Amino acid sequence: MVSPRQPYPDYLAYNYQTDGGGSRFRRAINRREVGGILFADYVNYKTDPETLYILNFDSLFETGALDSLSLIATENVVVK
Repeated sequence: MVSPRQPYPDYLAYNYQTDGGGSRFRRAINRREVGGILFADYVNYKTDPETLYILNFDSLFETGALDSLSLIATENVVVK
């Protein structure tokens, strides 16, 4: 079980350069520890194509201005 006292990131934002570039915002969900390693699934959000300034994403998320794009789920995690 993940300790609530540990400072794990709840969100991350990034710019990418492939396929013409863009930006994304991700919210961590379903955190779990397997073999001492923390894993999380993510809800992936998209923004308006002109919104590349990732420092504004937190306020855009809080106001509901970001659209959910996909779920990034890690299944059947095994640590050897």
